[in-house]
Amino acid sequence: MRVCVRLARVVPGLLALAAATGGACGSFGSAADPGSDGGSLLDGGSGDAGAPGVACPPPAGPSCAPGKCSVRTLYVPAAMAYPFAIATDSAYVYWLEQSKVAPTDDPYNGQGMARVLRTTRAGSSTASAEVLAKDQRWAKGFALVPPHVYWATFDGTKAGLWRVEARCKAPCMPESVTQFNTRLERLVGAGSSSLFGLTENGTVVRFAIDSSGAVGNASSLFRTGDLPGIAVTGTHVYASSLKVPHVDRASLDGVEVSSSWAALALTGGNDVGLTHLATDCTSLFGAHGPGGLLERVALDTRVVSPMAKLNTDLYDVVADAKYVYVANANGGGILAVDTTTNAVSPVADGSAFRIAVDSAGVYWGDHTNGSGGALRMLVK
Repeated sequence: MRVCVRLARVVPGLLALAAATGGACGSFGSAADPGSDGGSLLDGGSGDAGAPGVACPPPAGPSCAPGKCSVRTLYVPAAMAYPFAIATDSAYVYWLEQSKVAPTDDPYNGQGMARVLRTTRAGSSTASAEVLAKDQRWAKGFALVPPHVYWATFDGTKAGLWRVEARCKAPCMPESVTQFNTRLERLVGAGSSSLFGLTENGTVVRFAIDSSGAVGNASSLFRTGDLPGIAVTGTHVYASSLKVPHVDRASLDGVEVSSSWAALALTGGNDVGLTHLATDCTSLFGAHGPGGLLERVALDTRVVSPMAKLNTDLYDVVADAKYVYVANANGGGILAVDTTTNAVSPVADGSAFRIAVDSAGVYWGDHTNGSGGALRMLVK
C-alpha cells in the first residue's frame, strides 16, 4: 500500500518541513500478521492517553478487587530501559522503550533512543519481544489507530511522525508520515479516522485519516498551555492544562471547538488545572500531577466533583467501567480508584510513567530510575 502524506498549511507551533517530506509517497514493506488469536484490531484497546479504539462503552472492569488481581510480567529487557507508552489490541501489547546510547542521553526523562516493541499478553520474565522499529530518537508520543501504530520522534530540532502496520511481520519498515519543528509529547487515536497530538507547548492538533489510510492535513484545535492532558470519547476530544482552570473540548472532526467547555474550581496557587485526563464515556477524570488530586467532570452536566487526594506524583490516568487507574512516578506505583465509592486500592509498587487498560487487563512499564524496563499486566 502506498500512502501520500500532505500538509496543506502551516499550523502554529507545527511548522511543516516541506523539503524533508516533499509531499512524496512512502511504501509499507511488511505483510500484515493476523495475530496469534486472529482477533480484530478494531476491538478497542488503550494508548498513552485514552482508548485509541474509542471504546464506548468503556472496557469492562476486573472481576477481582484490583489489589487482589494477579499481576503478570510480560517482558523484561536484557538491559535497563524506560517504557514510555503502551497500546493494546486483541492479540498484542505494543510499547515504546527508551535507552541510553549517547553519553548525553537521558532516557529516564524521554531524551534517549527508543524502540517500538510488541509481545503477547501471555508473556513472562524470559519472554522475547518483537522489534517493530528501532533507533527512534526521543520517541514518547505513541498511539494505535488501526491498522497502524504511530509514534513521534525528536532530534533536538525536528519532530517526526512515524508509523508501521501493527500486525507487520518483524522486522518492519517504519514509514515517515511528516515532520515538524515542535515535539509531539503525546498521541491519542480516535477510531480509525483521527489521530490527535499534544505538542510540547500545549497545542492540540488533529490528523485526519481517510478510508484508504492516507493521513491528511494537520490542524490546530486549541492551545491548552504547559503539561496538558488529553482524552477521547466516541464524539469528542478533551484537553486540559495545569495552568488554566478549565477543560477544552472539540468534536472528533475538529469542526466544533469549545476552548472553555467546563470550568474548574479555583484551588489557590498557580496549579489550577488538570495535567492528566481519562474517561469512562459518562465522566471525565482529571488529575493534578503534583499533589495527586483526582477529580470527576460529568460529561452531561459538566459538574466537577472531587474523588480522592492521592498525595502522589501522578503521571498518567486511564479508566474502565469500574475504576480509574493512575500511574505514579518516583514511587507510589499503580493505584485504582473506584468510580462509585471513590475508594483507593493499591495495585503495584514502583514507578510508572504510562498506563493502559483494555477488557483483559491493566498495563504499565517499570520506570524505576536505574533498574526500569519490565512490562507488567494486572489480569482482569
